[in-house]
Amino acid sequence: MTASESSGSVCLLEAGPSDVGDDNILRLNRWLGLLGSGYDWDYPVEPQEKGNSFLRHARAKARVDIRYFTDPYDIDIMTRGLLLARKITARPALALWAGAELAPGPDVHSNDELAAYIRETHNTVYHPACTVPMGAPDAPDAPLDPRLRVKGVTGLRVADGSAMPHLTAVNPCITTMMIGEKCADMIKRGHP
Repeated sequence: MTASESSGSVCLLEAGPSDVGDDNILRLNRWLGLLGSGYDWDYPVEPQEKGNSFLRHARAKARVDIRYFTDPYDIDIMTRGLLLARKITARPALALWAGAELAPGPDVHSNDELAAYIRETHNTVYHPACTVPMGAPDAPDAPLDPRLRVKGVTGLRVADGSAMPHLTAVNPCITTMMIGEKCADMIKRGHP
């Protein structure tokens, strides 16, 4: 499915000054040469690619494979988001504030060129989630039951953002905290 075929495609556009705020955005803007320019980012709210996380043994660090852009929907929605940002900033009402496009640049027009730019400069936004989703007890693709218990393992629960079956359409921080609080509440109340 492409973004144009979806009835509910959502891409979040964000804009603001490029020389204040999140340290990771500052590093990326410095690398792209965009400091002092303002920025705008777009990212899919409901990415279709599904990553994986693996453990070799109990003391091993998890190996995470996010699998960026393995589903064509994700690059399509981001390309459309970039085109929408251009359309919005070209409006007369923004003429005083928009300035010149620095990256990928006004000479980059084709979807393939825009997609190449996105692949080269994309960022995780540091919200990987949904890698160990909860679901119905008989759901084969859900390692956790509705009480956050790991199926087939006694005494082990997962209480973080990886338990979400689908990414929320907002920053997942508060949802992740709620999952932890709900899990703690279930344990305190004696729910096995």
